[in-house]
Parts: sequence; C-alpha cells; structure tokens
Amino acid sequence: MVTDDGSDNIEHLFIEVPAHSLGALNAFCRDWLPGYHLASLRGTFQDSKDVTAYIATLFQLGIPLLSREVPERIAVSAGQMLLTLTNTVRYCHSTQLPIVQQFIIEGSKGQFNSLPLLTRKLAYRVVSNIFVLPWPEMSDSQQHWDSRAHEHEKFMTGALKDFSELQTTLGLANNDAALAN
Repeated sequence: MVTDDGSDNIEHLFIEVPAHSLGALNAFCRDWLPGYHLASLRGTFQDSKDVTAYIATLFQLGIPLLSREVPERIAVSAGQMLLTLTNTVRYCHSTQLPIVQQFIIEGSKGQFNSLPLLTRKLAYRVVSNIFVLPWPEMSDSQQHWDSRAHEHEKFMTGALKDFSELQTTLGLANNDAALAN
C-alpha cells in the first residue's frame, strides 16, 4: 500500500496480514475443527492427540494477543478466533491448559479492564463460554455443572470487583447527598 507521500505503509501490512491470518484460523475453528474434534471423541479418528495439539496451539496463539500492547485489529481478530473455538469446539480440557488457567486468573484479577472495549468483551465471553457451554459427546452427569458454575461465579466476582467497589462508593456518595437535603 502506498501512502500520500509515496512511501510504503509497512506498518499497515504488519497489522493486516496477522489479522487476516487469524481470520483464516477463525474459519478453520468454525468450519473444520469441530467435526475433527467430534470424530476424535467418537473414536472414528485414529489419533486424537493431533486434535488436542491443534486446540492447545490455538489457545497458545490467541491468548497472548489479547493485550493492550498488541494493535487492536490483531487483538480483536485473536479474540474472535478464540470465541469461535470456545463456541464450536468446546474442548472439555481447556481449563487444564496452563495458558487458559493463567488467562482466567488474570481476568478474575480485573486485568481485562485495561483492554479496549471490544477486546475486553471478547475476552470475557471466551472465559464464560469455557464454563457455561456444554461439552460435546458427554452426558449431563459428566458436565460437572456445579463446579463449572462455581468457577464461573468466582471468575465474574473477581473480574467485576472494581465495578462493585465503584458502585458501592457511588451509592454511599448518593446516600450522603440525600441525607444532606
């Protein structure tokens, strides 16, 4: 791409190429990986280790890009890819992956709050999907709903702690003003 002064806008390319690559991975997560994952769960695919490795790699690729140091266009593309992964594949062992565990801990400490709004919303939705969406090919008794609900509640309580404190502080200020009148 050439700018008005005739120079190449290399910075633009360094943002657009990774964003489009993440878009291609998003399509992979939406269109092909869920079937591959289900086939491995049903035993119709011989090596389920490949599926697990693909899923782990996608988490390892996407999560570090949800950062305010990363250009927003790339962070949003990574968030959309992770959201698609957690919506369609719904890997039951995702919380056992160290990068996912660290991501959940950071979110529960309010560290998502420094992200741009769209990236932050995607990050919260990714974590929520991990806890609330059913795992494929598992009966209701295998879903561990109670422990997942507890972990989700713990995550949301921690993530919204600053907001709750602010709401309490504003509530006290409003009460003081009302008492003065």
